[in-house]
Amino acid sequence: MTKQRDSRTPVVYWRPGCPYCALLKLGLRVARIPFHAINIWQDKPGAEFVRAHNGGDALVPTVQIGSAVLSNPSIGDIQLALGKRAAQSSPPLVLRSNLRRRAGGSRRAASRSNSLNWTAKILYTRVHKTETALET
Repeated sequence: MTKQRDSRTPVVYWRPGCPYCALLKLGLRVARIPFHAINIWQDKPGAEFVRAHNGGDALVPTVQIGSAVLSNPSIGDIQLALGKRAAQSSPPLVLRSNLRRRAGGSRRAASRSNSLNWTAKILYTRVHKTETALET
């Protein structure tokens, strides 16, 4: 971590094979939020940083924005930390459809939620294959 970075650029600590890391990085790309990714399996200081901020656990994704450290954050959490989203804005579409289903909502809402979950799985698979190809 010797390069000089903007303190407001999120630093994403991740590891290969972590689906949460892949989805977070994909979400940041879709939201057009620039970030710097550090693989904790290849960067010892990065791994030590993650363990120091997560009670000794190598919990990923861990995101550092300035002096703030977020463990397993959502895109909305990162946008809030960056000041790009108001705290009172509506939750993401997936969360809204899940809330409807849990509250006894229609089958249509449940099927929309399932299709969104499949879309996330497909996108994760594509991103994971692309990252694996780039690393080799």
